[in-house]
Amino acid sequence: MEGIIYRTSPYLDSSLLLQVITPKGLVTLVAKGALKLKSPYRYFCSFLNKISFEEKLRPMYSLMNAELINDYASIKGDLVKINYAVVLFKAISSLIDNFELLYGLINEALESPYYFQSILFLLTKILYLEGYGLDFTPSKMNISGFSQLDSGPLGEWGGQNVDLSIQEAGWLADISQQKYHDLSDEQLWPLLEFLNKYYNYHLGINLLTNS
Repeated sequence: MEGIIYRTSPYLDSSLLLQVITPKGLVTLVAKGALKLKSPYRYFCSFLNKISFEEKLRPMYSLMNAELINDYASIKGDLVKINYAVVLFKAISSLIDNFELLYGLINEALESPYYFQSILFLLTKILYLEGYGLDFTPSKMNISGFSQLDSGPLGEWGGQNVDLSIQEAGWLADISQQKYHDLSDEQLWPLLEFLNKYYNYHLGINLLTNS
Protein backbone atom coordinates (compact mmCIF):
# COMPACT_ATOMS: atom_id res chain seq x y z
CA MET A 1 0.00 0.00 0.00
CA GLU A 2 1.11 3.57 -0.53
CA GLY A 3 -0.13 6.82 0.91
CA ILE A 4 0.69 10.44 1.67
CA ILE A 5 1.17 11.62 5.25
CA TYR A 6 -1.06 14.62 5.90
CA ARG A 7 -0.69 14.92 9.69
CA THR A 8 1.67 13.69 12.42
CA SER A 9 1.38 13.82 16.19
CA PRO A 10 3.48 12.50 19.11
CA TYR A 11 2.32 9.21 20.60
CA LEU A 12 3.51 7.78 23.92
CA ASP A 13 7.19 8.42 24.71
CA SER A 14 8.96 8.09 21.37
CA SER A 15 6.41 7.18 18.73
CA LEU A 16 4.35 9.06 16.16
CA LEU A 17 0.82 8.76 14.90
CA LEU A 18 0.73 9.24 11.13
CA GLN A 19 -2.53 10.26 9.45
CA VAL A 20 -2.25 8.95 5.89
CA ILE A 21 -4.44 9.28 2.82
CA THR A 22 -4.38 6.24 0.54
CA PRO A 23 -6.35 5.16 -2.55
CA LYS A 24 -8.61 3.19 -0.18
CA GLY A 25 -9.23 5.86 2.44
CA LEU A 26 -7.70 7.43 5.52
CA VAL A 27 -5.63 5.31 7.87
CA THR A 28 -3.70 5.95 11.09
CA LEU A 29 -0.27 4.37 11.34
CA VAL A 30 1.66 3.99 14.58
CA ALA A 31 5.34 4.62 13.87
CA LYS A 32 6.81 2.99 16.96
CA GLY A 33 10.03 4.59 18.18
CA ALA A 34 10.08 7.02 15.24
CA LEU A 35 11.38 9.84 17.46
CA LYS A 36 14.43 7.84 18.55
CA LEU A 37 17.72 8.91 16.98
CA LYS A 38 18.45 5.45 15.59
CA SER A 39 14.95 4.77 14.26
CA PRO A 40 14.90 3.90 10.53
CA TYR A 41 11.60 5.79 10.30
CA ARG A 42 12.85 9.01 11.90
CA TYR A 43 13.55 10.91 8.68
CA PHE A 44 10.52 10.14 6.57
CA CYS A 45 7.63 10.15 9.02
CA SER A 46 6.77 13.77 8.27
CA PHE A 47 4.06 15.81 6.59
CA LEU A 48 3.70 15.44 2.83
CA ASN A 49 5.90 12.37 2.49
CA LYS A 50 4.62 9.64 0.21
CA ILE A 51 5.46 6.24 1.66
CA SER A 52 4.80 2.59 1.00
CA PHE A 53 3.91 0.28 3.88
CA GLU A 54 2.42 -3.07 4.77
CA GLU A 55 -1.37 -2.88 4.61
CA LYS A 56 -3.66 -4.33 7.24
CA LEU A 57 -7.45 -4.38 7.24
CA ARG A 58 -7.86 -1.99 10.16
CA PRO A 59 -8.22 1.80 10.40
CA MET A 60 -5.24 1.97 12.78
CA TYR A 61 -2.16 -0.27 12.91
CA SER A 62 1.62 -0.29 13.28
CA LEU A 63 3.81 1.00 10.48
CA MET A 64 5.79 -1.92 9.03
CA ASN A 65 8.08 -2.45 6.04
CA ALA A 66 7.88 1.23 5.18
CA GLU A 67 9.85 2.94 2.43
CA LEU A 68 9.99 6.55 1.30
CA ILE A 69 8.65 7.09 -2.22
CA ASN A 70 8.71 10.89 -2.51
CA ASP A 71 9.43 13.67 -0.02
CA TYR A 72 8.26 16.50 -2.34
CA ALA A 73 11.31 18.55 -1.36
CA SER A 74 10.54 21.29 -3.91
CA ILE A 75 7.17 21.91 -2.24
CA LYS A 76 8.55 21.80 1.30
CA GLY A 77 11.14 24.40 0.37
CA ASP A 78 8.42 26.93 -0.47
CA LEU A 79 6.25 28.20 2.39
CA VAL A 80 3.41 29.26 0.09
CA LYS A 81 3.32 25.83 -1.54
CA ILE A 82 3.28 24.17 1.86
CA ASN A 83 0.34 26.34 2.94
CA TYR A 84 -1.64 25.33 -0.16
CA ALA A 85 -0.95 21.67 0.61
CA VAL A 86 -2.14 22.13 4.20
CA VAL A 87 -5.38 23.69 2.92
CA LEU A 88 -5.95 20.83 0.48
CA PHE A 89 -5.43 18.07 3.03
CA LYS A 90 -7.62 19.86 5.55
CA ALA A 91 -10.47 19.86 3.02
CA ILE A 92 -9.94 16.22 2.08
CA SER A 93 -9.56 14.88 5.61
CA SER A 94 -12.69 16.74 6.68
CA LEU A 95 -15.04 15.75 3.89
CA ILE A 96 -14.18 13.21 1.27
CA ASP A 97 -14.82 9.48 1.02
CA ASN A 98 -14.15 9.15 -2.73
CA PHE A 99 -10.47 8.46 -2.13
CA GLU A 100 -9.52 6.41 -5.18
CA LEU A 101 -10.36 9.31 -7.52
CA LEU A 102 -8.94 12.01 -5.23
CA TYR A 103 -5.71 10.17 -4.51
CA GLY A 104 -4.82 10.07 -8.19
CA LEU A 105 -5.64 13.77 -8.59
CA ILE A 106 -3.58 14.65 -5.52
CA ASN A 107 -0.54 12.90 -6.97
CA GLU A 108 -1.00 14.80 -10.24
CA ALA A 109 -1.35 18.12 -8.42
CA LEU A 110 1.77 17.65 -6.28
CA GLU A 111 3.88 17.18 -9.41
CA SER A 112 2.07 19.63 -11.69
CA PRO A 113 3.88 22.63 -13.22
CA TYR A 114 0.64 24.48 -12.38
CA TYR A 115 0.82 23.43 -8.73
CA PHE A 116 -1.22 26.26 -7.20
CA GLN A 117 -4.00 26.06 -9.77
CA SER A 118 -4.08 22.28 -9.47
CA ILE A 119 -4.71 22.65 -5.74
CA LEU A 120 -7.53 25.11 -6.43
CA PHE A 121 -8.99 22.68 -8.97
CA LEU A 122 -9.02 19.94 -6.33
CA LEU A 123 -10.80 22.24 -3.89
CA THR A 124 -13.54 22.86 -6.48
CA LYS A 125 -13.66 19.12 -7.25
CA ILE A 126 -14.22 18.29 -3.59
CA LEU A 127 -17.12 20.75 -3.48
CA TYR A 128 -18.65 19.11 -6.53
CA LEU A 129 -18.32 15.63 -5.04
CA GLU A 130 -19.90 16.85 -1.82
CA GLY A 131 -22.88 18.34 -3.67
CA TYR A 132 -21.83 22.00 -3.33
CA GLY A 133 -20.35 22.58 -6.78
CA LEU A 134 -19.81 26.12 -7.96
CA ASP A 135 -22.28 27.33 -10.60
CA PHE A 136 -20.60 29.42 -13.29
CA THR A 137 -23.67 29.60 -15.55
CA PRO A 138 -23.83 33.11 -17.06
CA SER A 139 -26.71 35.24 -15.82
CA LYS A 140 -29.08 36.97 -18.23
CA MET A 141 -28.61 40.26 -16.37
CA ASN A 142 -25.51 42.44 -16.39
CA ILE A 143 -22.89 40.59 -14.38
CA SER A 144 -20.98 42.49 -11.72
CA GLY A 145 -19.24 39.67 -9.84
CA PHE A 146 -19.46 36.33 -8.07
CA SER A 147 -20.64 35.59 -4.53
CA GLN A 148 -19.97 32.69 -2.20
CA LEU A 149 -23.44 33.05 -0.68
CA ASP A 150 -25.28 31.50 -3.59
CA SER A 151 -22.35 30.10 -5.63
CA GLY A 152 -23.64 31.83 -8.74
CA PRO A 153 -23.00 34.97 -10.76
CA LEU A 154 -24.54 38.19 -9.50
CA GLY A 155 -26.24 40.93 -11.42
CA GLU A 156 -25.84 44.58 -10.60
CA TRP A 157 -28.98 44.28 -8.48
CA GLY A 158 -28.16 40.91 -6.93
CA GLY A 159 -28.23 42.28 -3.40
CA GLN A 160 -25.23 40.23 -2.22
CA ASN A 161 -21.61 41.12 -1.54
CA VAL A 162 -19.35 40.47 -4.54
CA ASP A 163 -16.41 38.27 -3.55
CA LEU A 164 -14.75 37.84 -6.96
CA SER A 165 -14.54 40.15 -9.92
CA ILE A 166 -15.76 38.90 -13.29
CA GLN A 167 -12.16 38.33 -14.38
CA GLU A 168 -11.38 36.37 -11.22
CA ALA A 169 -14.58 34.35 -11.53
CA GLY A 170 -13.56 33.52 -15.10
CA TRP A 171 -10.19 32.29 -13.92
CA LEU A 172 -11.79 30.11 -11.26
CA ALA A 173 -14.30 28.75 -13.78
CA ASP A 174 -11.43 27.73 -16.07
CA ILE A 175 -9.43 26.25 -13.19
CA SER A 176 -12.45 24.15 -12.20
CA GLN A 177 -12.20 22.60 -15.70
CA GLN A 178 -8.40 22.20 -15.45
CA LYS A 179 -7.84 25.04 -17.90
CA TYR A 180 -4.87 26.82 -16.38
CA HIS A 181 -3.50 30.32 -17.00
CA ASP A 182 -0.20 32.09 -16.38
CA LEU A 183 -1.23 33.65 -13.07
CA SER A 184 0.86 34.99 -10.20
CA ASP A 185 0.49 34.08 -6.53
CA GLU A 186 -1.07 37.50 -5.97
CA GLN A 187 -3.70 36.85 -8.65
CA LEU A 188 -4.50 33.39 -7.26
CA TRP A 189 -4.78 34.42 -3.61
CA PRO A 190 -8.28 36.01 -3.99
CA LEU A 191 -9.48 32.73 -5.51
CA LEU A 192 -8.24 30.77 -2.50
CA GLU A 193 -9.79 33.31 -0.14
CA PHE A 194 -13.09 32.98 -2.00
CA LEU A 195 -13.01 29.18 -1.74
CA ASN A 196 -12.24 29.46 1.96
CA LYS A 197 -15.30 31.69 2.42
CA TYR A 198 -17.37 29.24 0.40
CA TYR A 199 -16.26 26.24 2.47
CA ASN A 200 -16.88 28.20 5.66
CA TYR A 201 -20.32 29.46 4.62
CA HIS A 202 -21.68 26.23 3.13
CA LEU A 203 -19.77 23.56 5.05
CA GLY A 204 -18.64 25.24 8.27
CA ILE A 205 -14.97 24.59 7.52
CA ASN A 206 -12.32 27.31 7.69
CA LEU A 207 -9.47 26.13 5.48
CA LEU A 208 -7.11 28.95 6.38
CA THR A 209 -6.87 28.30 10.11
CA ASN A 210 -4.85 25.73 12.02
CA SER A 211 -7.81 24.52 14.06
